[in-house]
Amino acid sequence: MPGVIDTIDYDSFFTSTTKNYKTELEKNFLKYRPAVNLLLDNYGHQESGGYAVQLPAEYGNNAPTKFFTPYGHADTTPTEFALPLIAQFRHIVSSATVSEIEIAANAGKAKLFDLMMGRIRLAERSIATVVGSEIYSDGTSFGGNTFQGLAAGISTTPLVDPASGPVEGVPVATNPWWQNNATTGAGSFAAHGVRGTTDDLVFNMFLNCTDGSYDRPTAILSSQDVFEFYNAALLQIARQIDPYKVGDLSFSALEYQGMPWFQDRQCPSGRMYFINTRHVHFYVDPAMMFTWSDKRTWPDQLLDIRLVTLKLTLVFKSRMFLGVIDGFTA
Repeated sequence: MPGVIDTIDYDSFFTSTTKNYKTELEKNFLKYRPAVNLLLDNYGHQESGGYAVQLPAEYGNNAPTKFFTPYGHADTTPTEFALPLIAQFRHIVSSATVSEIEIAANAGKAKLFDLMMGRIRLAERSIATVVGSEIYSDGTSFGGNTFQGLAAGISTTPLVDPASGPVEGVPVATNPWWQNNATTGAGSFAAHGVRGTTDDLVFNMFLNCTDGSYDRPTAILSSQDVFEFYNAALLQIARQIDPYKVGDLSFSALEYQGMPWFQDRQCPSGRMYFINTRHVHFYVDPAMMFTWSDKRTWPDQLLDIRLVTLKLTLVFKSRMFLGVIDGFTA
């Protein structure tokens, strides 16, 4: 006599499972790509509702600041010190699709759970891959419906606004303080990289991006080839570190000047970015963090389709202490 299989209602099972696993899904999203993990900063920056994030970009000093005599007067003339930054929220969508035939064939609770979670993992991994790729973009892909990535905010041509428009709405030509640091055509890493035989462009960029203890790079993101060049240049056993370990979530990295150096396959070849996560990170809308739609289907097809959405934007709060080196070869 065949065994009895408990039939599970897929709709209610999907809803309850995604609700219970929301935190787990968010953590899994972070672990797929090192740049995503670094710049999402454990979802530490959130903005509910709205179409954009608006923040002040502080620059310059208070002009009336001066030494004065004991009976002198302080100049209280107000000085403009900030411009508004506006970063448009962007929306990402993916789908988890199963057929009614698959649901019927996997009616048992355990099998249905495995089927469902496989589709969910595929959707979240796909979103992570797209977001990870767009981190290195200039904001022109997907018809301009993506966020401005590092190619725009930490540009290899910092004196020119990217094709997607001024970063956060601030034109760089009339705001020289809004330029990032850039070195292009770096050439041989053996000659110009860490402990290079000619000079050390990496250390030079580190210093250019450092001002006291408050403004200094907190991490490096580089392509795999540059990461390998650095590993080969080390004069001792490479020290692997887990700088962002939270529970079982971590990425291995090499250490440079007390900060982690990550390699990311999605970073353009020959390139490395000097990141300060105080100045560049994602903002997310907590109301649209892996939000799943109700059941959808195509006409005349036995399909159960759920759409998952994510609302976020990459914000550059300051660019003068961010840097990029491009064009490294062996």
